[in-house]
Amino acid sequence: MRDAEGNALTVRRPLPGVDPVRVGSGRFRRWLGLHLAGDAAAGDRLFRRGLHLITAFGLVYYLLPGTVLPGLSRALLLLLVYAVVVALEGLRLGGLLEMPGLRPHEVGRPASYLYFATAVVAVLLLVPEPFAAAAILGTALVDPLIGELKGSGRWRSLYPITPVLLYVGLALPCLLLLGREGWGLALPLSAAAALVAVAVESPKHRHLDDDLLMTVLPALTLWGLAALAARLT
Repeated sequence: MRDAEGNALTVRRPLPGVDPVRVGSGRFRRWLGLHLAGDAAAGDRLFRRGLHLITAFGLVYYLLPGTVLPGLSRALLLLLVYAVVVALEGLRLGGLLEMPGLRPHEVGRPASYLYFATAVVAVLLLVPEPFAAAAILGTALVDPLIGELKGSGRWRSLYPITPVLLYVGLALPCLLLLGREGWGLALPLSAAAALVAVAVESPKHRHLDDDLLMTVLPALTLWGLAALAARLT
């Protein structure tokens, strides 16, 4: 049995005397699935989509002052938050903590959220703001859309053109408002990043998550092409 994303599902039998619908850790996700998709089993998928979208708020980093508190820069604050994520993932991999909404292939290896967090921290600290913002927004919003389109018989025909167009629509404002690029350069740069992002989302690797690739590679593509264009003009 496989889920809407093609991942193999592990069917677990409920413990004797335990109503799985009333298990505390899953009630919200089941409610989410029932109310948004009419199917309690869709709750885990929608929960993951929601967490993905929330990652876009990581761009609040750019609104913070350089020094948040005496002795605490915004970069250090970001690294501290990342350290918490790493610690929680270490506890999960050690069997001391259970995280909701994980997919079967994430058991026994770092979860996608750790790959995504790693990518977000890397581009925020190392990549110029316009390119980092475009890449983070692209992964946060376009990746869930791709998953929904691929898992839908009704809307699958919209893939890949709709994700590409959405990515371009997200990247363009970042380049135009936060960078120095005009329309003549921002549009082809956005299109190039969109094509890279959608292309690297499809191949699935056991130890290399698409959340990392969809964030880092488009950011480097934007940065590299912008630098090349600047040298040629």
